[in-house]
Amino acid sequence: RDPNIGREMQALAEELFDQGAEMILAACTEIPLVLDQSQLAWPLISSTDALVAATIAYAGSQVAESVRFADGFRKFALDNTPREAALEPARIAAD
Repeated sequence: RDPNIGREMQALAEELFDQGAEMILAACTEIPLVLDQSQLAWPLISSTDALVAATIAYAGSQVAESVRFADGFRKFALDNTPREAALEPARIAAD
C-alpha cells in the first residue's frame, strides 16, 4: 500500500468538501483500502459497509430468532428497512 495514494485521495476528498460536499461515498470497494474515516473530518461511506448493512437488514428479517449479531445490529436490522440500514454507517460517522 503506497501511503501517497491515501494522501492524494484525502486531498481530493478535501477539495470536494471545499466545494460543498457533505460526505464522501467510497463507491469502489478499493477506496477504503487507501482512505478511511480517520483521515477525514467529514463522513466517509463505504459502499461495502452499506451493502453489508443492507444485506443483513434484508436477511435479518428471515433469520431464526435464536441467531444473534454483534453489537445489537440484528435488532437494528430487524427494526429498519434495508435502505435505513444501509445509511446507518453514515449516521454513525456523522455522530
